[in-house]
Amino acid sequence: MSQSLSNEFDYEEFIAIDSLARLDSFETKITYVVDGDTYAFRVGDSVLKIREAYIDCPEKWEPLATEATNFAKSKIDKKRVWVFPIGVVDKYGRLVAEVYYAKDSSLSEALLDAGLAVEF
Repeated sequence: MSQSLSNEFDYEEFIAIDSLARLDSFETKITYVVDGDTYAFRVGDSVLKIREAYIDCPEKWEPLATEATNFAKSKIDKKRVWVFPIGVVDKYGRLVAEVYYAKDSSLSEALLDAGLAVEF
């Protein structure tokens, strides 16, 4: 049984994420927090994901993963944020960007300061 090309690859989603990667910044509302360094947001009918730039939080099976996720939720879940793309979409189709939850409040810096992320 063959799948149609539209089932294999969502071109609208690709175009949206690629276009956003080229912006200097944009404002959006976080739909949900996947984990400490990955967040979802909506563009039209599509749910797209952001991968926080320059940091790495523990994976779900590692120590402090729940704490990192809960920390990110407390700052940005269901809230408006400012997103500063670095011009990259990662191999999982996530927009790599810096996320700010207030004018001068970087989520990556807050996670680092809380000991819930490492720089990379």
